[in-house]
Amino acid sequence: MTFFFYLDVLVITTGTSSASVSNLLHSMVSACGVVITSYATFLNHQDYILPHKWQYIILDEGHKIRNPEALVTVAVKRLK
Repeated sequence: MTFFFYLDVLVITTGTSSASVSNLLHSMVSACGVVITSYATFLNHQDYILPHKWQYIILDEGHKIRNPEALVTVAVKRLK
């Protein structure tokens, strides 16, 4: 399990456990922090990420969500 904190920034990596993600996301959203993750990790932890309301969502590598039927595209479109 790997976490990096830099000025209220949470980086969620592939080996992060679901219980830790849930608790850390709640803390970061409450503190108006920043969460950085990959599309693959987002898919693995979408049940914990999607319920939160986000002020800004910045997506890099748009080609990864180009296919409208791909699981990652469908999940990303559910972000609020």
